[in-house]
Amino acid sequence: MSQYNLDRIFQPRRVAVVGASESTGSIENALMKNLIEGGFQGKLLPVNPNYDTVHGMSAVGSISALEEGVDLAVIATPIVSVPDIVQQCVEKKAAGAIVISAGGKKVGEKGREIEAQIHAMAYAGGLRIVGPNCLGIIRPNVNLNASFASEMLDMTGFADMDGGHST
Repeated sequence: MSQYNLDRIFQPRRVAVVGASESTGSIENALMKNLIEGGFQGKLLPVNPNYDTVHGMSAVGSISALEEGVDLAVIATPIVSVPDIVQQCVEKKAAGAIVISAGGKKVGEKGREIEAQIHAMAYAGGLRIVGPNCLGIIRPNVNLNASFASEMLDMTGFADMDGGHST
């Protein structure tokens, strides 16, 4: 894996939100709203087999159904569906995936097996994974709030902080 994959994750041009929804109070809706309202400048690709549109954007039923590639997939579906989604991300040559989904190793042996499967598939396919069971990532300086945190943080005052080193 290269730094290029990290650039595609932390400065993505195309973000797929797997499980995208408009259901009030849902994590899936918060993810979409945070990306839209946070001013993400790239292309958002809602993925949900139950909807034709999400937040006014055409939705597709799976990562495999996307006509174009994806830099970053944000996955918020039941943990049992994640291995298949990760495999689709590998096949689409996505750089990375953020697995918001909970229910992995913290719920027992079956969850540990699912997480092991996710990580093995990702490693074999060169897909970088953040998660499972995580908040997501936030990069205010590029208007990326790929999390279910309620508000984009204003980090402009922290832009020059580098541990005392100048660049």
